[in-house]
Amino acid sequence: MNTILDTIIASKKNEIARSKERICTKNLISKINFDIGSRNFTTSLKHIGKSHPAIIAEFKRGSPSLGKVRPDLEVKNQIKLYERGGAAAASVLTDSKFFFAKNNDIIDAFNHAKLPILRKEFIIDEYQIYESRALNADCILLIMSILTAKEAAALANTAHELKMDVLAEVHSHDELKYVLNEVECDLIGINNRNLKTFETSESNTLELAELIDNKSIIVAESGLKTNQAVKTLWDEGIRTFLIGEALIKSESPDETIRSFISVNQYHEYRQYK
Repeated sequence: MNTILDTIIASKKNEIARSKERICTKNLISKINFDIGSRNFTTSLKHIGKSHPAIIAEFKRGSPSLGKVRPDLEVKNQIKLYERGGAAAASVLTDSKFFFAKNNDIIDAFNHAKLPILRKEFIIDEYQIYESRALNADCILLIMSILTAKEAAALANTAHELKMDVLAEVHSHDELKYVLNEVECDLIGINNRNLKTFETSESNTLELAELIDNKSIIVAESGLKTNQAVKTLWDEGIRTFLIGEALIKSESPDETIRSFISVNQYHEYRQYK
C-alpha cells in the first residue's frame, strides 16, 4: 500500500520530467546569477545559537497532514514578520501540489527579507539543485529516507559546488549512520515526523542527537508547537529549531518567534537564582 511519501515522490518525478522539457539543464544553469553570494545559512545559525535558540521560520500554506491552513498567506508579508521577530533563517516550501506553494514564493522571500533561505523540497534529481541555485536558495534539503547514500552524496557535492549549504534530514539510526559516514553535509536535521504516517514524536530528536558529535549542527524539525517543546530540547543541548505550523497559525508570528527565542532565559534564571 502506497504511503503519502510514495505518492509525493511519484508526483515529483513527473514534475521534474515536465520541467526538463520546458527548460533543459544547460539553459537552467545559464539562468543562475553567480554574482549573488550566499547569505551564509549555516554560519548564521551557528552564531545565533550561541546565545539563544536559532529559529528557522518556515513558510507554508498547509501540508498533507494539515490540509490548507492559510491558503491566502503571502510570503512578502510573512517573511518580514519572521525577520522582525528575530528568526535566524527562513525555510520556504516550493511544492505546489501537496504544500500549496506558488511559483514565486522563494523569490519573494529572497526579495523581501535578508534572512538566509532553505529551499524545502523533495529533492531527488540534480536538476533540482541547479533549480535551487537559480532561485537564490542558500541551503537545500536532502531527505535521507528518499535517497540512497550514493545519491545523497552526489547531490550534496553538486550543491556545495554551487556554493549552497546542505541540510541532511534523518528519521532513524540507519539514515543517520550513512549521513555521518558517507554524506558531506553542513547540518543534520532530525525530523520528529514519520514521513510514512506523518505522526510526530519529539523524543526522536533526543534519541538520535546522542549519536552525533558536538561538532555537528543539529536542527530539530517538526512537531515543535510550544515553548516547552523548544525549551526541553534547548536544555538538552539542541540549539537550532525548524518551526512552521505554530507560525502560520499564529496571528502574530513575530511575537511567537520571540517567545521561542526567550526560552533560554528561563533556564538561565533557574540556574543562577
